[in-house]
Amino acid sequence: MVDSKIKGSYKELKPIIGQYSKIIVTGPHGAGNKITTKVIAHDFDVKEIRGEYAWGLDDYYSEDGLITFHENNMKSSYVAFGPSQSGHLHRIIPYLEDVLVVFMYKDLNTIERYSERNPFVKNESHKYEWDVYRQMVMEDFPESAPYLRKSMEQLTYHIWENHQRELIPNWVEINHQSLEGHPLWISKEDRKEFKEWQTTF
Repeated sequence: MVDSKIKGSYKELKPIIGQYSKIIVTGPHGAGNKITTKVIAHDFDVKEIRGEYAWGLDDYYSEDGLITFHENNMKSSYVAFGPSQSGHLHRIIPYLEDVLVVFMYKDLNTIERYSERNPFVKNESHKYEWDVYRQMVMEDFPESAPYLRKSMEQLTYHIWENHQRELIPNWVEINHQSLEGHPLWISKEDRKEFKEWQTTF
């Protein structure tokens, strides 16, 4: 494999992404996880799946648990939409040895506004993710406890940049805006009336 621990635009990182048959797209909700998953599936003709099996830290082996997800897909080729996996990455490293983690970046204020206007993220996703992060931070990274008073988006980036990133075998960081110009890209102006999760007209 080529060195995959790198940041850049989607176009620059395509040769690296193409080296992997298993890819998880993650990061804060609203950072471009869904459209990036679709773009990668389109460009590399790989199956697009949901990787949202990250409900808690104590049910990894349940029927829809996170490790069950990875064990069931060990022989598969896929790109997984998995923003809720971000808080668990450092706990499942043995299952990431041949997986590329694509961590998405987008303007923080834009992401926070997205979360406020998306009732499912605000009232459902963040509800269980806050439980995950509170437990995980206190057990694994107690020195970062002050970030539990910040937004979920700030906390997600802090934990990734200061704790998780150095532990993950294979990762790239992509800025959402760098997808502009791709056939699946829709401008911010054209997206302003989109419903939650919508990525196409």
